[in-house]
Amino acid sequence: MKFIPPRPEEPTEYPKTRPEHWYDKEYAGWHIGKKRQPPPPETGPEGKRIAALLAGDHPYQREYIRGLREAALKKGMVLSIYNAGWDPELQDQQVEAIIEDKPDIVILMPESNEDSSYLYRRLYEAGIAVIASNMLPEDDGFPYILSWTGPDDWEQTRQLSRHFARLMNHEGGYAIVTHLPGTSPYYARAWGAITELAECAPGMKLLEMASAGLNRQKTCDMVLSWLVKHGTKLKGIISADDNTSQLGINDALARYGRADLIRVANGSTPVGIALLRNGSLNAITWQDPVQDGTLPVKTAVDWFNGLEIEPITYLPVRIIDKASLDRFVREDTPFGEIETDDLICGIIEGSTTLISHFFNRLLMDYTNHPAADREYCIGFLIEILSDLLSLVKKEELDKESLTGGYANLHRQLFKQKSPEDLIDWLRKLSLAISEELIQRSDSSIARRLINYVDQNYSAPLSLKTLSQQFQMSASYLGKLFREEAGESFSFYLNRTRIDRACHMFKTSSLNAGQVGIAVGFTSRSYFFRNFHKAMGITPVEYQESLRRQSDL
Repeated sequence: MKFIPPRPEEPTEYPKTRPEHWYDKEYAGWHIGKKRQPPPPETGPEGKRIAALLAGDHPYQREYIRGLREAALKKGMVLSIYNAGWDPELQDQQVEAIIEDKPDIVILMPESNEDSSYLYRRLYEAGIAVIASNMLPEDDGFPYILSWTGPDDWEQTRQLSRHFARLMNHEGGYAIVTHLPGTSPYYARAWGAITELAECAPGMKLLEMASAGLNRQKTCDMVLSWLVKHGTKLKGIISADDNTSQLGINDALARYGRADLIRVANGSTPVGIALLRNGSLNAITWQDPVQDGTLPVKTAVDWFNGLEIEPITYLPVRIIDKASLDRFVREDTPFGEIETDDLICGIIEGSTTLISHFFNRLLMDYTNHPAADREYCIGFLIEILSDLLSLVKKEELDKESLTGGYANLHRQLFKQKSPEDLIDWLRKLSLAISEELIQRSDSSIARRLINYVDQNYSAPLSLKTLSQQFQMSASYLGKLFREEAGESFSFYLNRTRIDRACHMFKTSSLNAGQVGIAVGFTSRSYFFRNFHKAMGITPVEYQESLRRQSDL
């Protein structure tokens, strides 16, 4: 939870355009009660439909969409993306279309933050769960949403402002190129800077503050006018955008011959990173757009699994400069090559070696990667927890005895003090689930084997190959199968294939030999022999009898 300090006295020396309640803008949502939310389905994320409504096109949003898509694909969810093109009327229409379509959940990044509360309420009244993303809702919008995920814009801007003040030696005039008025980044990235600098660098003076609509040419023209007006009194510029706005700032400085100005910006787009690398930008906030897009999908996954979700989840806060750039801008990501399939396989097989190896790799990745802080680690481990809970459901284990219930499980996760503790806690849970699977009766194993045959009858199957998968000898597996099914494995497999062949004769136009191969027999003659043994007639005779019946 974010620490909420006592409400400060209203400052008197800020420009007249300041919001009346800037403090409430920073801590929006923390004191707001929720309406009764739609109940979670608790059936897991696979196959669920997500509708993501986005504000418009921007390099940041393109990377954000990549995060959405990758996270949804990984969990087998169906993602539909609606882009409003910075048109509030179009976004209203898209909301109405989504209400008609009734997806399982909506992720909403509003075009206008001040008008977004109506959209949240409209979706809520239609019975659709909503996760607000990236732009912080107004207070009257918070009661209608499940959760909000996104950057801690205010804290990012405060840390950036302190870094800016140090670069400015805590003195001199500065200007702010703001975000789009009416959006949460506008307030955070302007008033977060103003209030922080008033506190930590009272010798600095705000000379200008305005938005150029995230337009490069308009930003260039605006900054040129500031340079003409203030001359050398203007020592530094804070930009709410490290992309088009920052390019416009740099264009103006180049034309005016002022490479000496200190420049910092919110954002970490490829453009901003390149400017930081070549020295034409001094510092940026580290805000990964892909991770920003991933976060609401992860929250949706938790909700689909019945987990308790936080009302607000922030991205990690960092400031990077040229010296620290290479530590954070890496092609790889923490835990990037680790797949939970290895863990699930180890749990099912009862292999403590595989389970330990999986978590040892996690710990190594965390230790060796600077971006893997506690928040990032929690986000990834919640994904693992989600997969473990899906396994518990699939195997019909007693979730209460294993986990103490979903709400308690979530609380236990957030009680862990360090990433090392988190990893160890999940290791123990994985071992407990594996032990529970091992202790299940042999008849349960046989039922799983029967289900496997029912689903994979057309594949090459034998007790010898299955014994490797089920980690049992072929003879013992055959004994368990006969006890559960009442017949031998080979007899059951052939009977299942014959039943499927009869169904295919009724529903397809394949000839007898093609049907035999389709249901898993290795040759036409072997299929004919087994079919005649089971049905008393040949497959061709069976087909002819079906034709005669259809002609009657």
